[in-house]
Amino acid sequence: MKKIFIFCCILLYLIPTILSLKASLTTPKAVFRVEEFGMIKHYIGVRNPNNFPINITITLPEDLNIYIDTKNFTLEPNQSRKINYTIVAKNNISSHILVTFSSQNESITLPSQIIVYISENSLIIKIILIIMGIIILLLTLYLIFLIYKGVKGGLNQNEENI
Repeated sequence: MKKIFIFCCILLYLIPTILSLKASLTTPKAVFRVEEFGMIKHYIGVRNPNNFPINITITLPEDLNIYIDTKNFTLEPNQSRKINYTIVAKNNISSHILVTFSSQNESITLPSQIIVYISENSLIIKIILIIMGIIILLLTLYLIFLIYKGVKGGLNQNEENI
């Protein structure tokens, strides 16, 4: 009798775990380091590890310029899918795309974190290089002018000596 009681307790403990909804994101975090602002294309991978179909709903942050292929679809058992998205990044970003996995009885929402670092140094370096190029060009033109003036001045002195 005691063994049956223990077996029933273990079974009652495991049933919710066995029958519960499972969810899987294959890309829970994406970090981008970009030189300048622009468009970034990437994806979120979702997978249905359950033995029943689940509905997927994507919720986008309102403060981002983000475009996504589809926001609602169904995944069959053991099926995977990539959800492509494009971010228009104008500044550094730290946000989440929420992916909700739902069945008839329950739902799970998992965040996919997006971090974008825009390097401001690249713009400063480009400006410094342009300024240095202009300075080198001006110095070269000045040297050509001095050489030309020196050669012309030297010819005038030679003509006077003759």
